[in-house]
Amino acid sequence: MSNTTLPDWQNMNIIHRGRLASHCTLLPYGSAAGALSGQRGGSEFFRLLSGEWRFRYCETEALAPGGFERPDYDADAWDNITVPGCWQFFGYGVKNYLNTRYAFPVDPPTVPYETPAGCYLTEFTLPEQWEVTPRNDKKINLFFDGVCGAFHLWVNGHAAGFSQGSHLPSEFDVTPYLVSGKNRLAVKVYQWSYASYLEAQDMWRFNGIFRDVYLVARGETRVADLHTNTVFDGAYRNAVLNIKLRIDGKTDGRRAAVSLLDENGGTVFREEYPCAAEVNISREISSPLQWSAETPHLYSLVTELLADGGVIEAVKTNIGFRQVEIKNAMLLVNGKQVKLKGVNRHDTHPDLGYAVTLDAMIKDITLMKQHNINTVRTSHYPNDPRWLDLCDAYGLYVIDETDIETHGFNDVGYFGKISDDPAWEALYVDRAERMVERDKNHPSIIMWSLGNESGNGCNHRAMAAWIRSRDTSRPIHYEGAEEADYVDVFSRMYADVEFCRKVGERENDPRPFFQCEYAHAMGNGPGSLQDYQDLYDKYDRLIGGCVWEWADHAMRVTDENGTEYFKYGGDFGDWPHDGCFCVDGLCTPDRTPHTGLINYKKVIQPVRVYDSDCINGIVEIANKYDITDLARLQGYWSLLRDGETIQSGLLADLEVPPHGRVKARVPFDKTLPREGAEYLLNFSFRLKNDTLWAKSGHEVAYEQIALPTAAKKTAAPIAAMPPVSVLDREHKIAVEGDGFRAVFCKIAGTLESLAFHGAELLSKGPALNVWWAPTDNDQPGGDGFEKSWREAGLDRLRQYTRGTSLTETARNYAVVTVDAVLAAPSFLPAFRVKYTYTVYGSGDIVLKTDVTPGNVRYDRPLPNLPKLGLRMILKKGFDHMRWYGRGPHESYSDRNESALLGVYGGTVDAQFENHIRPQENGNKTDVRWLAETNLRGIGVFADGLSPLNVSARHYTDENLTAAAHTNELERIDEVVLNLDHLVSGVGSGSCGPKTLEQYRVNPADTCFTVRLRPFSGDA
Repeated sequence: MSNTTLPDWQNMNIIHRGRLASHCTLLPYGSAAGALSGQRGGSEFFRLLSGEWRFRYCETEALAPGGFERPDYDADAWDNITVPGCWQFFGYGVKNYLNTRYAFPVDPPTVPYETPAGCYLTEFTLPEQWEVTPRNDKKINLFFDGVCGAFHLWVNGHAAGFSQGSHLPSEFDVTPYLVSGKNRLAVKVYQWSYASYLEAQDMWRFNGIFRDVYLVARGETRVADLHTNTVFDGAYRNAVLNIKLRIDGKTDGRRAAVSLLDENGGTVFREEYPCAAEVNISREISSPLQWSAETPHLYSLVTELLADGGVIEAVKTNIGFRQVEIKNAMLLVNGKQVKLKGVNRHDTHPDLGYAVTLDAMIKDITLMKQHNINTVRTSHYPNDPRWLDLCDAYGLYVIDETDIETHGFNDVGYFGKISDDPAWEALYVDRAERMVERDKNHPSIIMWSLGNESGNGCNHRAMAAWIRSRDTSRPIHYEGAEEADYVDVFSRMYADVEFCRKVGERENDPRPFFQCEYAHAMGNGPGSLQDYQDLYDKYDRLIGGCVWEWADHAMRVTDENGTEYFKYGGDFGDWPHDGCFCVDGLCTPDRTPHTGLINYKKVIQPVRVYDSDCINGIVEIANKYDITDLARLQGYWSLLRDGETIQSGLLADLEVPPHGRVKARVPFDKTLPREGAEYLLNFSFRLKNDTLWAKSGHEVAYEQIALPTAAKKTAAPIAAMPPVSVLDREHKIAVEGDGFRAVFCKIAGTLESLAFHGAELLSKGPALNVWWAPTDNDQPGGDGFEKSWREAGLDRLRQYTRGTSLTETARNYAVVTVDAVLAAPSFLPAFRVKYTYTVYGSGDIVLKTDVTPGNVRYDRPLPNLPKLGLRMILKKGFDHMRWYGRGPHESYSDRNESALLGVYGGTVDAQFENHIRPQENGNKTDVRWLAETNLRGIGVFADGLSPLNVSARHYTDENLTAAAHTNELERIDEVVLNLDHLVSGVGSGSCGPKTLEQYRVNPADTCFTVRLRPFSGDA
């Protein structure tokens, strides 16, 4: 079939039909006051068409109803659908998650002719004042902010246009097709088209009209486009505001009034110019307030088109005085070095898919700002234009990325197949042009990105050349280019810490290094954020990175029992799919922060406190802001003894310049710290005043410093302890003392009972455990740790007793020794273990565990381990947990910066982080002691010779390992208590570096000691 006979959606030579030239986002109003209001509904020239439309889903495009676009077509039998919306959320087609692959055979530019399609109909009546006649030059334009995928449209039966580029705007002049009274708009959306080869992003594949549709009436003279930028003088004090104004329609005798207003509405200047096709204005502004992510000062530029003293139309554009440069391999904003502390963000919602509401966007940006994030990369397409307005107003740096990803070609062995094919150049450049023209006036945008994971080819070079011909005020980014000369930033994804260090140490390299994706936040993770941030802070040319990614992409559902949970790829009958790889965010789909986000906030916080001479109350406060001092924050301090606050107060006003450090005095009582206890200084830095994103008192940063005093453990004298009685029978050893009874089973080699004042504490006694429910970062089914763990049988280990004996007795204590091995069927013993229980008359049970690792085969040593410690199960009712260690949330060795030492408490259920795909969670690091109690105050106390890792939950590791979704979890009444000597870090190995070596648990001869004591009341 020749190109001339191909349908538009199969013909890559048809980029569009009837689509108007791209321009910045503009909305005309009838007055300057209306324009300044910014309310779309307040414009008499705006008519929103979003709402309930008629809809017919077609399994294949060829089955679309013939003639449905005609004004007389009867669609009463059609269904209703909400626009904006994705049709998969209304029961049509299949929700399908894919990471890199195409959902159809890779045969560019052809896609299956059997593509599904959605037919849309709506009717509207034009306002009387919008009357268009042959005697005037008024225009009525129809806008689609986002349609996935390619689409045709008809107005009153007339073919009015064709477009593609799902996340890019499409505008059409529909003036010739409109009539007085009722008008009918018909749209046919194709699930796949040739353009689908450019849209293989890692995301759910949804379809439909997912952003707003609206009409805009334009006068006989109209602003066609506006391009602004600001350039500072060498001292970054005064600036020139450059304005390029393009005007369409009648210009003779008409004038353009241009006004700049400050944040308070005061007029900075107002000037009038004769209307012309192009009006160029340069105006010097003295000492303007500067825009940055830390200081998002916005001015309003109002352009009024005037005739005979009246306003034809007025438009407003936000102006941020901001200049982006790269100098000496550093990223500068307004001449100041900036580090990017960012995230990648999709337009995604658990109930709406791509059709994200403004309220949801505000929730996103509020959470980002509250967690110290200063940068967002629009992965991997231009986000809803309202998101950029929010970034301007709230203060976020934006890497604006165009709607291109061809990752599926990598899966068939030719990553650059169409990226390096000149036949596709016009399509690539079209997408760059539409992004830049729409978004060019947003001060928040500090880089243009040429797309994502599309190989490296001549078409990227052509995109970069076009962008530079239009806008030289921002650097160009594209990770796939690596160090090619057409980009201004060297970018990588998921580079390990050592690679970053080597790049940071480079000399004579003019370009900064940026990790556009790192620290894959899938499941329980990411780890090593502090390791990366230390390097970003140390080396100028490492300008930071964006964590992948902001939110989990899972879809909210309710099962037959009314239990709400989230589904991922493959759960909707979709195939091919990529499973739970979409569940990789710092917060849940409904934006509840994961611990990973809490930890990221701490790692990138703008204030750090260092020990200068803290025993004498002298610390050093460092300002990690790039632009502002710390005057906006109030500092608080508190002194803790063994985790409990004993003193607190305010710090003096913080006068610390950006990137500066000052010494500060903490006025605590110097006579308090003494040997025998652990003393900690806590610091909290909170907003003094309300902001757009938080109220005064919001905690921005916090820190903890240990005072150099020795905490001593003193054991009670054995001679002073109550006596014990010991009963050694054929299969049991029983030791009784002051209100307690401990019974050991000789056959199982376990402490099978521990009773205190008649209350049984144990369902199962402590035993060596090295397994956890694999995390997403252990790469289930991949080449991560889980594979080697299962190959070694670690998931099937059982304890086999080699002997249990009463080895020592005395008046006040008894010693029971157990020799055992841990092994899986058909393997050699993985571990030999010796438990030595010393049971004292006080009820204290000191358990020393000696572990010797072995080989699972004669030719295969043990791999690194998830953990090494003891697991026990407490009886029902021991649901309250109190501990002195890091908290209140979970922590791991490579992700514990945000969890400060203190005394914390809560229910066992409250410690459980319910990941969408269940996995290991809830660990607490550096635990000095733990108490688990029931409602009567009876419980078990635990501590160790060295700090422990502790977790407690109502789910077994076996259930967590087997469950694929949260509604498959089987809660038990008993409490699974882990007292671990070592626990692995979590890493980000699901898509990035595995857990760094220093955070791994490697098998080695190990000895650790834990003390257990039943108690009532205070432990």
